[in-house]
Amino acid sequence: MAIILFKKITPRVAGFSFPKVIVHTRPLKMVLPWIVSMEKEIKYQQVYFVGREDGWVIYLKSALFKTLQALAFVCLLSLWLPINIAKADNNAEITTKQYVINLPSQSVADSLNDLAKQTGAQFLFSYDLAENKTAKSVRGSFTLSDALEQMLEGTGLKSGFDNGFLSIFSLQNTMEPNDQNINGREEVNVKRNMITSVLAFLLGSGIAQSQDTNVNKADESEIDTVITIGTRGKPRSVLKSAVPADVFSADDLERRANDGLIDALNFLTPSYNAPTRAGGGTASIIATGALRGLNPDHTLILVNGKRRHKSSLIMAVSSLYNGSAPVDLDMIPLSAIKTVEVLRDGAAAQYGSDAIAGVINIILKDSDEGGSASTTYSENFDNGDGQRYMFTGNLGFSLGQNGFLNLSTVYKHQEDSNRAVRLDPSVRLFPDLPGGGLDPREGTIDRLVTTNYGRFPQETLSLSANAGYEIEGTELYMFGTFTDRASHLNFSYREPNDPNNITEIFPFGFRPAVLIEETDFEVAAGIRGNVSGWDYDASFNFGKDSAHESVSNTVNASLGRLSPTSFIIGELISSEWVTQIDLTRSFDFRGGELQTSFGALYRSENYTMIAGETASYIAGTDGVGNASPGSQGGQGIRPSNETDTTRGNIAVYGEVGYDITDRAYISAATRFESYDDASGETLTGKLAGRYEFTDWISARGAVSTGFRAPGLAQSAFSATTSQFRTITAVQELYLINTLPPTSEEALAFGATPLKPEKSLNLSLGFVLIPTDNFTVTVDAYQINLDDRIASTSTIPTAALEAVQFYTNAIDTRTRGIDIVATLKQDLDVFGQFTWIASYNYNDTIIQNIAPTPSELVGIPLVNGLFDRARQGSLTEIPSPKINLGLNWDLNNLSVNAKLTRFGGTSVIHRSNPDNDLFSDAKWIADLEIAYVFDEIYRLAIGANNIFNTYPTEIRTPSRTRGSGQYDSTSPFGFTGGSYYVRLSTNF
Repeated sequence: MAIILFKKITPRVAGFSFPKVIVHTRPLKMVLPWIVSMEKEIKYQQVYFVGREDGWVIYLKSALFKTLQALAFVCLLSLWLPINIAKADNNAEITTKQYVINLPSQSVADSLNDLAKQTGAQFLFSYDLAENKTAKSVRGSFTLSDALEQMLEGTGLKSGFDNGFLSIFSLQNTMEPNDQNINGREEVNVKRNMITSVLAFLLGSGIAQSQDTNVNKADESEIDTVITIGTRGKPRSVLKSAVPADVFSADDLERRANDGLIDALNFLTPSYNAPTRAGGGTASIIATGALRGLNPDHTLILVNGKRRHKSSLIMAVSSLYNGSAPVDLDMIPLSAIKTVEVLRDGAAAQYGSDAIAGVINIILKDSDEGGSASTTYSENFDNGDGQRYMFTGNLGFSLGQNGFLNLSTVYKHQEDSNRAVRLDPSVRLFPDLPGGGLDPREGTIDRLVTTNYGRFPQETLSLSANAGYEIEGTELYMFGTFTDRASHLNFSYREPNDPNNITEIFPFGFRPAVLIEETDFEVAAGIRGNVSGWDYDASFNFGKDSAHESVSNTVNASLGRLSPTSFIIGELISSEWVTQIDLTRSFDFRGGELQTSFGALYRSENYTMIAGETASYIAGTDGVGNASPGSQGGQGIRPSNETDTTRGNIAVYGEVGYDITDRAYISAATRFESYDDASGETLTGKLAGRYEFTDWISARGAVSTGFRAPGLAQSAFSATTSQFRTITAVQELYLINTLPPTSEEALAFGATPLKPEKSLNLSLGFVLIPTDNFTVTVDAYQINLDDRIASTSTIPTAALEAVQFYTNAIDTRTRGIDIVATLKQDLDVFGQFTWIASYNYNDTIIQNIAPTPSELVGIPLVNGLFDRARQGSLTEIPSPKINLGLNWDLNNLSVNAKLTRFGGTSVIHRSNPDNDLFSDAKWIADLEIAYVFDEIYRLAIGANNIFNTYPTEIRTPSRTRGSGQYDSTSPFGFTGGSYYVRLSTNF
């Protein structure tokens, strides 16, 4: 006879205590395999279970025929004991599925309980043994097995599978003998694997709960994921969150030959809109998009939970997002990204300015071993243009026993593409000969005069590093990115007879070529740990983006034949410094868990404009006729435009989250910000809650106030740009001067200093979990945005010249709904299927426009201070948007298919509704087929826009330009489809 005594050990599944007897409720067919393996171990011994207050006694008595008798006894107990034990997770899932985990250094028992809450997984462990040992902190994205390994390092405990069950056990092979006898029976040492086998049989490795609760399907969902944003303190899962959120893995982002994160999000997030080109000038190269129909700078961007700095480039000449100076997502290398979290709800009270539409948090890879590399080639179906070469790499290194360093790089080379057509021979490009004859060169010149109607050439090199090191429960961390990007903007052709051409220099005309060389970097460092029960995180981060602009193959026509052909336009620099500290702690309160968080932040911002060379902006006297001053394609920054503007702000904030019961959760947050410029002081707040009606349906909702302080670029930027506009019946070159709102010239036109935008956000949604592998979320929202900053119409000051400035003058209301459904299927020999469907409807209306300033009375404005085109840029966002996706994995083969419906776009005329243009909604299909060979190499062949769909031709090509037939703000571009091939490896 053998006896196993668990003395003074309370068997636990993480998160739940079982002081009395617990029995297994698995079906007979699932128990029999364990019985067989157990019989081999204990030589056909019978099992008896006796529960005591201080533990368990398990008696094993020889008797083969009584094994089934014992099994029947267990099954009878399971009928009346109100305990449900969920099905064990598959071993492969525990070692491959990624979770975002945030655990401080604390007792192993507490860490295991917290890990269970954050991942939904459950573990078997001896509570007394685990309580007396200290676990290491775990923060980042891990598989469950990797998280356990890091947590248990140095504790003498180990995690592992035994007979298919995940258990926590001592590295010692035997239990300490106990000299106590029970009922006259001798206690003996028992092998560790025997203990874990018996416990696994009793408790399973799935999700278990206490005797007075049932299994929660949301906890069991195979498609739930932990998210670190939406609430401070301990992370919650996507399905347990009180506000809507999405989590995308690195695989999700890379299953498309995209240009970076911006393009990937456009095809993954239903309420995210990313136009191919928001407008002209620098607006055509800033890689950004917007959530829920608002501007890009209404979405806060975080990296590893820290605020990301903004681009120095501003969308000054754009039809969409005019005036925005957002974060450029293309500056973050795709190979460095582990997961992306998208919070689709106002969160300014939690995270500060900009978080009106939502928050995007980019989590960097943190593996301490192995790596990956890939190379991709892509080319357009039509014209064989738009070639793209991309090389990525990632490496992980361990730093001693307790640290890691993860390095990533991306090199990308993009060739141009063009969808313009050749001009009709009747269009004169050269002046007529004396007497009215046709210049013979008209018959030989290349009449494809426009070469920039498509993608611009670009070359990018990005690097990133993410590192951490733990010392006695305190973690030191640092991460950063560096990107060098060269963007070539080929401007419109100036024909030989253009008044801004100097035929002695360019007898066949010219195309100005602007080169923007950007250097962007960010570095963050901090320390986090636990003091007196409080988790703390103290950090700083500094980011800077500088853009040096130059133009070549051009002239300053006002200088005549003495004009140079290349000019330095100037330099724009934007930087931010953030110092902050966060404190968080959970308390047991009236039977629930109360999470409290506090923090403070200081942020310093700077925006600098440096003048270009004199010849780039001077108005010479040697030109002919109506020659424009300054370099063509981009006038230089004048000394009078130079600025070096700095502002600072402090913020204090607090948040509480309370799990009232297992089914009810409520949170509240407030934040006070004080700026040392005209933005002043702001107090915001947020209330959110979630209630679980049944195991499969929950409701959630939030109400919050928000704000966005004006960007320094909006307050300080000034420039003169040229843009072709149809003033009469033909396109003419228009000079537009963007003025700082506080400049004397702008004040003369009625401008006022900018103040913060303010919002009221309402959201209400439902989470449906009909089965463990099927979820549906439905979330409706309304965003009232007052004092919205927008660019005025162009205010004419002279022939073909105008000014514009930014002002708080428009109130808008945005309403919409997001629906997201996910289904996972394991069809055994037919493989694993993941079906994803999402839908977004979004509608924005203008509720109020400030009256035209008295200073503009008498000036011939078109339709007031904000013409119809300016108003349309705020309201005409493509909607609705539908995403359908399928991922199929069968052994080494994987297939990814996407079908996306983009709503139609509109080009609103400045004054006449009859001249509005509309592009129809379109379906875009993407397909990728990949195969893994030799276990480490993956070859993928795919196509984006596989049916080569183009936007609706809203007009015939311009007679003098050969372009303009498509709306350039199309969210899927206007260059058709492309194919790609990618070879990657993991090592």
